[in-house]
Order: sequence, then structure tokens, then C-alpha cells
Amino acid sequence: MNIFIHELRFNRKSVLIWSFSLLAFLVFMMSMLPGIAKDGKSLLDMVKNYPPEMMKALGVNVTSLITTLGFFTYLMNYALLIGAIQAMNLGLSLISKENRMKTADFLLTKPVKRSDVYVAKFCSGIVSLIFTNILFVSMSALICTIFKSDDFSMKALILMAFSLFFVQICFYSMGFMISTILKKIKSVVSVSMGIVFSFFIVGILGAIIGDDKIRYISPFKYFDYTYIVKNEGYEWGFLLLALILSAAFTAVGFVIYQKKDIPSV
Repeated sequence: MNIFIHELRFNRKSVLIWSFSLLAFLVFMMSMLPGIAKDGKSLLDMVKNYPPEMMKALGVNVTSLITTLGFFTYLMNYALLIGAIQAMNLGLSLISKENRMKTADFLLTKPVKRSDVYVAKFCSGIVSLIFTNILFVSMSALICTIFKSDDFSMKALILMAFSLFFVQICFYSMGFMISTILKKIKSVVSVSMGIVFSFFIVGILGAIIGDDKIRYISPFKYFDYTYIVKNEGYEWGFLLLALILSAAFTAVGFVIYQKKDIPSV
């Protein structure tokens, strides 16, 4: 419990910065919607000249771009990117910081099992991400209601916003596993940015060439927002895949951490 609380306190500043950065981005972009909707015809005429591949990569339907849900769909592409970087940063840092700060051997000499350390650190990160998502989902509903350009399905909006949590869990658990594999991570930011952008680019390429098989590789494409708006639900196969991968990454990291050699000071 002490480790859990310590990690929450240690990461609270970072969590707040990432959370409010997401909200600032959402407010800034959604505030443009009324003006965009007002000049909708000229915008649509301009966007129609863009290459179809670009629109596919962004997962944007041109005709729905001036609607509340259509515009929010466009913003979610970047919200997922920001959230994924936050989650990967958090996952990589919780274990690796002990080695960087040379406190790993001190921590493990305490009367606490490695399994307890792993679980406490992992759960602290999950709570941090839950905080981010409660804030993001609730504020998304409020902000979209304030700046809406038309009537929209609140259920579909909440489902889209909540997809951030599942994508973050995938990257968080992946980062946690990687931090147990690598002996030392000199720069958490560079590693997390490299991994997240790689998956983001893979998702874009898959959308451009229209190969649905690539969707299975990139967590960014597990949630089809056009499908969510139309059916007001997730594609259960991809949701299950996200949960299975998250559980697998967590389990592999747990096993490795139990056997890992911890460097002494």
C-alpha cells in the first residue's frame, strides 16, 4: 500500500499535465466547430480536393466533418496519440525509474515481495489512467454539448471518448512489459515516442492501403468511429483483442520481473 500511494504521489504532476493538455486540446479544437459548421459548404469544397488516401488515414468522412460527432471523430485521432504517449511514458517509467535513480536494490531489500512491488506499481498507473479518462470522458460530453453544431447521440460520443482508455491500457501494459525486459532506459520519452509513433504510422498505412489485417497490429485502429456512430457500440472482436493483449503484456512483464537481475548501486 505504501508503494502504491508513493507512486500515485510521485506521478500526480505528470498525470495532471497530460490530462489537462488533453482537455486544452479538446476545448481549443471544439471551439472552432461553430465557425466551421457556419462556413460548412466552403470547407467541404476545400476538403473534397484532398487526396482520398489522406482522409482514409485520418478516418474522416468528408460529408460528416461539420457535424459534432464527425468533427469529434477527427479529433479523437490526435487525442489517442496524446493519450498513448502518456500511457507508454507511465508504463516505461514506473519500473525503469528505480534503475535510473539507483533505488531498485534498496526497494527490494525491504520486507516486500517482488510480486507486491509489481502489482502496486502497476495498479498505481491504472488508477492514474482512470483519472485521466474520467476527466476526458466527462469533459468531452460537456464541451461537445456547449459547442455542438447539431443534435448528436451522447451514447456514441461517450463510447468514442471511452475508447481512449482501452488504447491507453494497451500501450501502458506494453510499456510496463518493456521496462522489465530492458536493463536500463536512458530516455523514457524517446523510447515511448518511437514506439507510439511507429504504431500510429502503421495504422495510417493500413488505412491508406485498405488492408483490414493491419488493423490487428495497431491499437490505434481497434476502434472504428464510423462503426461506433452507426451502431452505438464497439466491434467486440477488437475490444477483446485489446483486453487480451493488455493482459498478456501484463503477465509477461510480471514473470520477467520475478526473475530479473536487479543491479546494485
